[in-house]
Amino acid sequence: MNISDNVSVYADGLFDWHDGDSGPPICFTNPLIRRMLKLVKAGTNDILYDLGCGWAQNLLIASTEFGVKNCVGIEKLKSRHAIASQRVRKRGLTKRVRVLRGNYEQLFTGKIPNADLSKATIVVHALTTGPKFIDDLSRILRQNCRVVYYNLTLSPEIKPSAVDYPFYVSKFPFDIPISEVDWLTSVIPPSGNMAPKTAKVLWNELVHDYNVEGVGKSAILDYQRRLKVVLRKP
Repeated sequence: MNISDNVSVYADGLFDWHDGDSGPPICFTNPLIRRMLKLVKAGTNDILYDLGCGWAQNLLIASTEFGVKNCVGIEKLKSRHAIASQRVRKRGLTKRVRVLRGNYEQLFTGKIPNADLSKATIVVHALTTGPKFIDDLSRILRQNCRVVYYNLTLSPEIKPSAVDYPFYVSKFPFDIPISEVDWLTSVIPPSGNMAPKTAKVLWNELVHDYNVEGVGKSAILDYQRRLKVVLRKP
């Protein structure tokens, strides 16, 4: 048998990266997904919501390898929702994994049928954040729910409670930063016996990391602006 005879084995994982004008989705390799799920301590008693689940790979690994009993993916694009749903059906996981079509922001207004974010024990979010998103989460999340995100979707409104770069976990109720250095050292943990770094040095380090990732300085300026708002609050 030659390789072409077995192409169906591979086709399930081959996708068109560009979907209309939406651009490429956020995807992690399988080893990174496993690291993320280990960091958030995913297990058999969890209910996991993936906000913007793409082709459902996070959900598939959470269900099959970590035994998560109930996985719910939210995906707004029709084509990605269709592919994700097909992948779930192909693996016989429809009783444990559901992919719902909609914008994740509709979860906060109850406009996605059969979805209830207040039941989640884990929320995966790899999209751009803002203060409204954190406020919305804070209104709806249950006690001790873990929100997992990555290095390009940081939130100056909250601090992580666990880090395994590039992933971060914040447990609800969220810890709020009390200074620039407080937040910066929570997302850039100190290493070894190095002397404490100033806010300027830490910002420069974050700028470097984002530059390597191909992210413009506008993201850093947005973090600085949002952090100032947080620190002005009584």
